Amino acid sequence: MRKGPRPWPKNGALFVTSQHHTFSIHALQQTFFRSGHRPDASQLRPEAPRSGAPPLLRRPHPAQSRVHLPESAQGGAAYGPWLFQFYNAMPRVSVVNLEQRRVVQEIPLEGKPTYHCNNANFGTERYEADDAFPLLYVSMEHKQEHKCLVFRITGSAPGQWGMELVQTITYPATHEGPMFYPNAVIDGEGGYLWLTGYHLENWHASPVNRNLLWKFRLPSVKSGDVTLKATDALERYSFPSMTATQGALFRGGKLYQVFDIGPTTYLRVFDRNKIVTELRLHEAGLDTEPESLVYWNGDLYYVTVKRDVIRLSFPK
Repeated sequence: MRKGPRPWPKNGALFVTSQHHTFSIHALQQTFFRSGHRPDASQLRPEAPRSGAPPLLRRPHPAQSRVHLPESAQGGAAYGPWLFQFYNAMPRVSVVNLEQRRVVQEIPLEGKPTYHCNNANFGTERYEADDAFPLLYVSMEHKQEHKCLVFRITGSAPGQWGMELVQTITYPATHEGPMFYPNAVIDGEGGYLWLTGYHLENWHASPVNRNLLWKFRLPSVKSGDVTLKATDALERYSFPSMTATQGALFRGGKLYQVFDIGPTTYLRVFDRNKIVTELRLHEAGLDTEPESLVYWNGDLYYVTVKRDVIRLSFPK
């Protein structure tokens, strides 16, 4: 058994040597709710109406076997062993202990249908010096929500954590680039915000479309709400397009991002103006749409749209 985290490849060149379905967040949620933690009514799926009656919300007894949580998994971020997993429309965030493989808290949020939560990353700046977590950045990737929401994690222990919106970073207007479907990826150590997106208003791969990568300085939370302009970009790069930008993270000077919606799936590693590695994850049997991409204990993990957590194992 490996002791401690695996050394991270210095050049970003990595490949899958093995993979397995590590665990299911959905199954962990069922255990969490059966233990007596009832979900908020806004988190439950309406039952089909009967005999013309209005829809009813299913309110399960803790002993019931399943709670219906219909929203698809989207972006997520890890800090230490704590994975904060978001869902489409942002009804809540699941806090998962990756080491113990259990859901420790479901934090209800004031979401809305246009909050897609396509990517999430922790930065390094803290709202207060004694906060347990640095700021958490959640990118919406929606035409009506052209922004990144910045949250402070309040509380000091699992079961007590809450989320407070402390800043909104609005992306450059689409016509300024143009850049469509932008997502923020946070390089907290370097102090930068990277935007990934498309040259055309189409998130499918094509010979005429391009994946774009723009670099900005990361605004401090002390700056309040900020609107970025395309002219603020410090660097701009363009690459052959892939379908559907998904979860991404920045580590060791490189940007890692998963792509596509299945049955083909990919992971790319970017080093500024070049692609260091491009993995065909589906060739290793990983053919379900990837969403979150996080780093913990020397390995990359990603969460599928169905809330399955997959560990990517790399050579030592």
